Amino acid sequence: MSKRHRTAASDPWDDDQDMPPQKAPPGIHRAKFGMVHKVDWSRLIWDLAEKEMVDLSKGRRPDWTCHYAAYLQRLIWVDNPGLFQPALPLLGLGGDQNLPSELQSKMQEVEARSKLLDARSKLLDTRAEHLESKSKELEERALASKTLTELELLNRNLLAEKEAINSELEIKGNGDLKNLREELAELRDGMQGLESLNQVLVTKNLIDNDKLQAARKELIDGLMVATNGRANIGLKRMGELDPKAVANACRPRLSQKKTLILCSKWEAEIRNAGWHPFKVIMVDDQPMEIFLDDDDKLVELKQEYGDQMFALVKQALIERNKYNPSGGYPETLLWNFKHSREATMEEAVQFIVKKCCANKRKR
Repeated sequence: MSKRHRTAASDPWDDDQDMPPQKAPPGIHRAKFGMVHKVDWSRLIWDLAEKEMVDLSKGRRPDWTCHYAAYLQRLIWVDNPGLFQPALPLLGLGGDQNLPSELQSKMQEVEARSKLLDARSKLLDTRAEHLESKSKELEERALASKTLTELELLNRNLLAEKEAINSELEIKGNGDLKNLREELAELRDGMQGLESLNQVLVTKNLIDNDKLQAARKELIDGLMVATNGRANIGLKRMGELDPKAVANACRPRLSQKKTLILCSKWEAEIRNAGWHPFKVIMVDDQPMEIFLDDDDKLVELKQEYGDQMFALVKQALIERNKYNPSGGYPETLLWNFKHSREATMEEAVQFIVKKCCANKRKR
């Protein structure tokens, strides 16, 4: 046998070259002798596959040749799968009569093993999924345990830091508390001293105020006798109309008698506690009382007797509201007529001293 034939012997199609002609399938002989068009390829391929399976089961053919032949058959089956349909009537022709049952038994065994493998594969898949789920659960537990451990460690650190701060604050607080108590005791002593001094000052102020009021009363009594209407410093009854000013405001409209009647009438109106032409408003969150110029009585007075009479009544009402809001008799004050304001004690004393000196010179 030549080298080429020895190499080609590895081809499963050449396995029949040493086979006796009477045992080789007729399709192989036809293919070798150029009669390819007369080959029943479906039967040929099926016969070869059947022969290979028998040889393989009996150990008469090496595995690699079967595998290579199966590979070639696979290529042919992909291009034309109809070639592999077995010729059922011819399966029992020639060879061993028990071969189909053997093949069927083998095929059933293979199918049973395949089903068993499928079942085992599904079981393994189920177990793999279960193991994967358990693995994820364990990973989550490990992560949670790690996080919990970190939180516990952080909590311990925070508690330790808190205890240290509390200890430091307690030590510092005890010292600060002692200092505060000492300062508080000093402040209490100081407050007691200030309260005592304040009581002394209040008492002294009351005494001085009483003396001042007594002196003011003496000045007022003295000025009632010593002054006339032309002096700069004198006495003024607050909330009372001046008859001379009323007469000047109504001249020549009213006679002297009617002027006195008008003055008396408005004196009574001013002293009337039920008439209060004022209004309280809020200015910068503070209550402030303003005069109502549009009061009905005042509007009527202004229309009938003019602006000057209206101004005199308005001034008297403002003075009454300031110095004697409860009504009653008008209050008498030391007054600086030159500047239209209340005179100070100093101004009143200076006025009396000057007047006394002037009287001495006249003597």
